This record gives sequence, structure tokens and C-alpha cells, in this order.
Amino acid sequence: KELLYKEAVSNAIVWEARLEATEKSRQEYKENLQKLVGENDDLKQKISQNEKDTVEVLAFLKREETAKEDKVSQLQLQLKDFRRDARVEKEKLGYEFASEIESVERSLLQK
Repeated sequence: KELLYKEAVSNAIVWEARLEATEKSRQEYKENLQKLVGENDDLKQKISQNEKDTVEVLAFLKREETAKEDKVSQLQLQLKDFRRDARVEKEKLGYEFASEIESVERSLLQK
């Protein structure tokens, strides 16, 4: 009987040690899991913020591009107007100089 008792006590000690090791391992696993869940949440939040930032940057760049395209169109219209005005002014000056030349030629012919 005593041998059975010692064997039972010995087995109980072994099983208790195994239980403690298992509990310790389970606790470490639980702590690691909580840590990973926290890190995962942080990463999800960072990804979400990065996506929002990217959308904002793209929207800003699109607005800038549109503004620049509008400015280019405006400048092209101004250039077209300047060219038209220059052509009209050139024609006007040509007529004025031709008229002056004719006037000078007539006065020279009359002398």
C-alpha cells in the first residue's frame, strides 16, 4: 500500500508540475496573443490613416492639376488675344505708313 501511495504522490507531483508548466505556457500564449492583437489593431489603424492620407494627397494633386490646366487655358487665350491685337496693330501701322508714304510721294511730285 505504501508503495502505491508513494507512486501516487510521485505521479501527482509530476502531473502538478506538468499542469504548472502548461498553465505558464498558456498564460504566455495569452499575453503574446493580446500583444499581437494590439499590434494588429495599431497596424490596421496606420493602414487606414495611410489610405486616407493617400486619398487626400491625390485629391490635392488633382485640384492642383486642374488649376494649372485652367491657368494654361487662360494663358493660351491671352496669347491668342495678344497675337490678334498685334496683327491688327501691325496692319494699322502698315496702312498709316503707306498713307504717309503716299502723302510724302505726292508732296514730292508736286514740287
